[in-house]
Amino acid sequence: NPAERLNLDEALAHSLEVAQGAGDILKNYFKRLERGKTNGALMAEADQATEEFIRSRIREMYPQSQFLTEETPPGGYSRVTNSPCFWIADSLDGEMNFSRGDENFTLTLSLAVGSQVQLAVVHLPQRGRTYWAQIDKEGVFLNGLPVKVSENSSTRDMVVALDWPYSAKHRET
Repeated sequence: NPAERLNLDEALAHSLEVAQGAGDILKNYFKRLERGKTNGALMAEADQATEEFIRSRIREMYPQSQFLTEETPPGGYSRVTNSPCFWIADSLDGEMNFSRGDENFTLTLSLAVGSQVQLAVVHLPQRGRTYWAQIDKEGVFLNGLPVKVSENSSTRDMVVALDWPYSAKHRET
């Protein structure tokens, strides 16, 4: 069983390298954006190139890897989630921001064994930030340093963020 032989520290180190490389691909595409123009085709190309990179680099170390991505057909979910371990990847999260030239986009990569996520990496290529967590480590890390929760308890001084579906139809549900 590959899940039983999994070394999470090695998997995390590999995931961090993959995220950096995938982030470099996104940064190169981001430089090519033409401000003020529709960038759907370039965004789709960036998303596809990054996903292919992630898959190939993960499979170099874990050849039997299964992937759950936005492109996984709904009928394929059970095949992936019933495998002993699988990777969950979003090669370009924040597509609207990316297509509009906003630097606030990420790529995410997680490893699940059974139904439990073992590690997760969120990389913001334009910001040079990489967040990660691992099930057998305490807390969340940013660029290798522990993230601390603010001691602020005043709602006046807090930042609250909200995200909703792009489609107005989906926002109604």
